[in-house]
Amino acid sequence: MQQTHRTLASLRKNLMQQRNKKYIAPALLILSALLIFYGAVDGEAAIVLRKATKICLECIGVG
Repeated sequence: MQQTHRTLASLRKNLMQQRNKKYIAPALLILSALLIFYGAVDGEAAIVLRKATKICLECIGVG
């Protein structure tokens, strides 16, 4: 009886983990899209491009 209880408990735990895993990827995708959108609206893309250009020019010795 004890072995059966452990087996059922482990099966239940595995089932819950599988259910949770299928929601993690879509949730992270939505969160990533929202953060990218927020960064674009906030003007971060222009700042990153400006910094990248400055670093690149310093690298080749122009800036």
